[in-house]
Amino acid sequence: VITHGTDTLAYPASLLSYMLGPVDRPVIITGSMKSVVEENTDAIVNMKDSITAASSGICGVYVVFNRKLIKGSRVSKIRSVQFDAFTSVNYPLLGEFSDNGIKFNIQPDREGSGIKLDTACETSIAVIKLFPGMDPELVKAIKNAGFKGIVIESYGTGGIPYRGRDLLAVITEIASEIPVLLTTQVVYDGVDLHTYEVGQRALSSGVISACDMSKEASITKLMWVLGHTRDLEKVKEMIYTDYAGEINTGRC
Repeated sequence: VITHGTDTLAYPASLLSYMLGPVDRPVIITGSMKSVVEENTDAIVNMKDSITAASSGICGVYVVFNRKLIKGSRVSKIRSVQFDAFTSVNYPLLGEFSDNGIKFNIQPDREGSGIKLDTACETSIAVIKLFPGMDPELVKAIKNAGFKGIVIESYGTGGIPYRGRDLLAVITEIASEIPVLLTTQVVYDGVDLHTYEVGQRALSSGVISACDMSKEASITKLMWVLGHTRDLEKVKEMIYTDYAGEINTGRC
């Protein structure tokens, strides 16, 4: 059981899912919105539930929070104050806790292939959030800063503007040199570059779709993949490989 600050908890949950692979024991990450010394803290129940999960015979990386069991590679923080701070993105909630224990909605993995920590990771990436009126020169400046990869939080199902202030032309140029992973600013449903013309043009530009991955899973996966290869085709192949239940490859 690992205790962690909630602001960034979803990132190590995703990254550990890649680094540990099909681990043969439970790795439970938890935290609290209120300190353990505060009145009405959620720390105690989260810790109790984490111990319950760790004793249940499951294998893999999970987050336990607010009486919920969430797959580590699918977790995202959606609230900054309330106890119900984390959600499972584009994947069913695995289980729920009560005073009687844990009730599984889906049976988690109960087998693994040992324990091996693959820490190869490249953190020199940039994350760009698109906004209306964004100047393409900003994207060029990021490109020229020497990053090894870029994650773009696009609109909706994956749109990149190509009229007026043409961001797509700049991104196309970048995608020919370093990996550009396209995710969305929206929490649920993910990216579908086949739906609209803006997405189809983005797909033709050479960007890689994050499909239904969460933003945290997308960012940490690009870091982890770049720790293993810089070859653009190999990067794309690894992004589209499901290592820890983080991606529905049928959506790609």
